[in-house]
Amino acid sequence: MKTKGITIWELHAERIVLGLAAALLVLFTAMQFTGEPNAVPKPQGTGVIAPDEIDALLQAEAERLLERLDEASPPQIELPDPVPALDYLLARFDRPVYPQPALPQFHVAVAPDIRGFERGRGVEFPVPQVKAPYQVVVKSYSDALADGVLSEHVDLQQQFPDPSQPLDITFVTAAARFSVADLRRQFRGEHIDLDAEEKAAIPASWYKDRPENIVDVVIERQQLVDAHWTNITTLDPIPGQFTFRPQLGEGIGAAVRDQVIEQLGDPIVQLDIIRPEFYPTKNEGWSPPALDEPEIPEGLAPKDEEVLRIKSAIVRFKEKRKRLIERLEKLGGTIEGCDEGPAEPPKGGSGDGDGPSGGRGTPGRRGAPGSGGGMGPGGGPVRRDKGGGGYGSADKGDEAAIRRRCKEINRLEKIITAREEQLSRLSAPSEIDDGTSGEPDGQSTPPQDDEITIWGHDLTVEPSKTYRYRLTVKIYNPFFGKKRSLVEQQQDLAESFTLSSAVSEWSDPLHVSPPLRVFITKATPAGGRAAAGTLGLGRAIAEVYRFYDGDQWVETFRVQPGDYIGTVKEYRMPDGEEPVRIDFSTGLVVLDIVEDIDPGRGGGLEAGRAAKVLLQDLRTGEILQLRDPQVEILNPDRRRLKQRAKSGRA
Repeated sequence: MKTKGITIWELHAERIVLGLAAALLVLFTAMQFTGEPNAVPKPQGTGVIAPDEIDALLQAEAERLLERLDEASPPQIELPDPVPALDYLLARFDRPVYPQPALPQFHVAVAPDIRGFERGRGVEFPVPQVKAPYQVVVKSYSDALADGVLSEHVDLQQQFPDPSQPLDITFVTAAARFSVADLRRQFRGEHIDLDAEEKAAIPASWYKDRPENIVDVVIERQQLVDAHWTNITTLDPIPGQFTFRPQLGEGIGAAVRDQVIEQLGDPIVQLDIIRPEFYPTKNEGWSPPALDEPEIPEGLAPKDEEVLRIKSAIVRFKEKRKRLIERLEKLGGTIEGCDEGPAEPPKGGSGDGDGPSGGRGTPGRRGAPGSGGGMGPGGGPVRRDKGGGGYGSADKGDEAAIRRRCKEINRLEKIITAREEQLSRLSAPSEIDDGTSGEPDGQSTPPQDDEITIWGHDLTVEPSKTYRYRLTVKIYNPFFGKKRSLVEQQQDLAESFTLSSAVSEWSDPLHVSPPLRVFITKATPAGGRAAAGTLGLGRAIAEVYRFYDGDQWVETFRVQPGDYIGTVKEYRMPDGEEPVRIDFSTGLVVLDIVEDIDPGRGGGLEAGRAAKVLLQDLRTGEILQLRDPQVEILNPDRRRLKQRAKSGRA
């Protein structure tokens, strides 16, 4: 059939396209096998690189780069040495910045040395080697805080969570001696030969000519655990105590430095740092260990012993009165203006650390608040801001603070009068001289002697545990902020605000007495005459001493095997006051009373002390305790406790 209207190209278009595609494919295939169609040109037109050459070239380049990265490979780029500029700078340092001739520059001495002129730059100063405190002594005390102390020192409230209980407190004071004379010699260059050594004395203006600027007294404590000393603890200042310690942990600028140095020039501030007062207490039983009551000679009659204790207490109270008067005057008050009626004096002896004993006292009645630890420059508590410190007085010039000081001074006057009257009623032998007669020897101002006494308090001790203490003194660093005035090898001295002394030796171990003590003073085994009516089991007498509300109480209990020692006793108080309930429970139970058949001990059964008592502590589960009345009746702790509770129920 003949087609009409269709050209030959239209009729064979598909075949033509397929033919052209097949031709191109054949041509491309042929080109892959002739010449180097996939080669690429090298850089700078130096030839071409075929595909089979690429792997070898990449490997060679990688090895070259690894070789250059090796530390031992030679540098690829030579850096020129820097041009020294220091010599050029020093050469032009004294030249004028203007082209006109200038007069030679003179270095004026702002702080001349002890020979009256500045020794110039490049002079090395002797670095003071502050010696350690020495003669470290510690003592434990038990007393009750006076009324108002917790409201004045809020941080103390956490130690007394139960407001219904007495404010009894047991604490330790650690004291030591510190050489001021040696410090002065080192600061003033008296220990070096200025003509023989290339050193100069420290300029006096750098430390206000007061080498003894003591910034802090650091006390460390260790505890005896399983016959090993452990748990080294740095004690914090007691709540309310004046301290620069928060500022020492921060960056100190020139303004803070000048303020601290100015305040250290105030004797009251310096005393509050090196000799902080303790809080007012019911019996005023605290006294610094260095000013402690005299040692009681062996074999002294009880009356004479009491005389020595009263004399020592009078001196201690007069010393505290003197310190309070100084703080009162610092606040702007006068002793003549203290016309407020004084509080009642304490009637009872304190626990550990108390001087005289005046009976068991009246539980629940405490003295008034007054002076205590934590006084600022004006004698008041340090203001504690949100930053955790501060070193300004919170009540300087405050009428309330003046009234508190007056009230405490009047209270001390009553105490002194009561003790002096008590002393006059005793006929003290004239040959007894304890060296405490007369007024205090000026301990209320920083001494200018060759050595001073320093101390601090520890409120965190636990009864029945053993501790030891050591002290370090931190003084103001005269090189602080003087970096540009120091030679290069001494410029590090300008970084620290303080210089620390060497650490003192550890004190002797101190065992903190518990508030409850038990002594077996008499025991009769089964079969003795004194044991009649005891079902043949024997009988013992136990004295239980209980420290409560600042007073030492004592009760005697007659017990036999199977009995608990101690119970709650209720006492009627004079003047219609509410009865006082005191818990003498010890947790000890008598297991047995056994005969002591040691012929060398003497006494015998009929004397009532030729037996021993076997006890068990049910509260702690301690091992059995074997108590010997002949030993316990002569225990010096019992003698001390009995002396202080002698007007009570001993």
